[in-house]
Amino acid sequence: MTELLDKISKNAIVQAADKFGFRSRTVVEQLFVDFAACEHAAGRLPCTVFGGMCMHLHTGGMVQRLSRDVDIMTEATAGEVDDAVHDAFGPMTDCQVRQTAPRRPHPIRNLRTYHIDYNSRLGGQRDVKMDFLCEFKSGLPTEEVDTPQVLGTSWPLRVRVLTRGALLADKLTTLALGGIGLPEWRLHDAPKQVYDIAALVRMAEARELSAVLKSVPSAIESRISLLEESDNITVQSTIASIQKGVEGFVDFKSAAVMSGTYRSHLENFRGQYLQNGGEAYRKHERVSDLFTVMLLSTGAGSVTTGAITADESASGIAGAMSEAQRLTQTADSDMQGVRRRKLLNALSGKGATKGFLAGLAPDQVVLLEATCANEWNLP
Repeated sequence: MTELLDKISKNAIVQAADKFGFRSRTVVEQLFVDFAACEHAAGRLPCTVFGGMCMHLHTGGMVQRLSRDVDIMTEATAGEVDDAVHDAFGPMTDCQVRQTAPRRPHPIRNLRTYHIDYNSRLGGQRDVKMDFLCEFKSGLPTEEVDTPQVLGTSWPLRVRVLTRGALLADKLTTLALGGIGLPEWRLHDAPKQVYDIAALVRMAEARELSAVLKSVPSAIESRISLLEESDNITVQSTIASIQKGVEGFVDFKSAAVMSGTYRSHLENFRGQYLQNGGEAYRKHERVSDLFTVMLLSTGAGSVTTGAITADESASGIAGAMSEAQRLTQTADSDMQGVRRRKLLNALSGKGATKGFLAGLAPDQVVLLEATCANEWNLP
């Protein structure tokens, strides 16, 4: 009889954790179990994978971060999903299935949430969560992946996933806090989304970024269509919510740059999900990622209102990213003078202080300049 952990050994978990520098062997095991569970589900249902697990399928090992959940879109009905899940996991002796009610302020149509409780190779019992969006077709582009690499191991999985650009657009919607995005009880996941979005932006060229900006309204409309109650939630209000949410992670009055709440959530994310406890993910990279997401969200807003074309916005974002990358390697004396003073003036409406500007590295000044050019009309 096939078991859930047939292809997962304690030795493989320990080796992967040590090789890639993850402190939590438990979360490494959960990632492997995610792929095993997805393999069994995909063999019985038409599936499209999205969310954090999808990052492993697009980054080619360039970004190694752990994921605990499986997020699946399917055109199958809720009844068909329920039958398939119980058919797949019910006969297994090393796991049990339990269905749970979703915890959302806006209940999602046809969402089925299952926890797969399994006997851990590390001892005790653990679980992974599988969310199925039933009778749903997002309209975002997808592609098929075959035998992906998971922490250096080839996994025998063939499944459809959101394309990299579609995943980026979809992840941006998660930052519409309290609307179609993360609810209040899941704000601790915000640094994870910021990390993923910034990583995907760095991998994209201007042409791909243009396609992303054009697809943001579709991604938002798809998310809105999932809600049981969606009164007064529009594309425009959602983009405004994203921008407000990201700005809320920034402390414009302090050299610390990031708000205290965001820093607290970030430390938890670094320790659990990143290599070596996130030691390489230093303050500089964390702040730059935040400003990268801010830049993308303001670009999406400008494109949606028709203030600028997607190609123009994408070119500006790509140019800013390129200059920011250059400035991480070289010094620019002008960053200490005219440009910082002009940026401080542009950010005066946000309550920005000289201390805040003093806390910025040159590449971060560039990212904020580009953001201001989109939103606050910095010349």
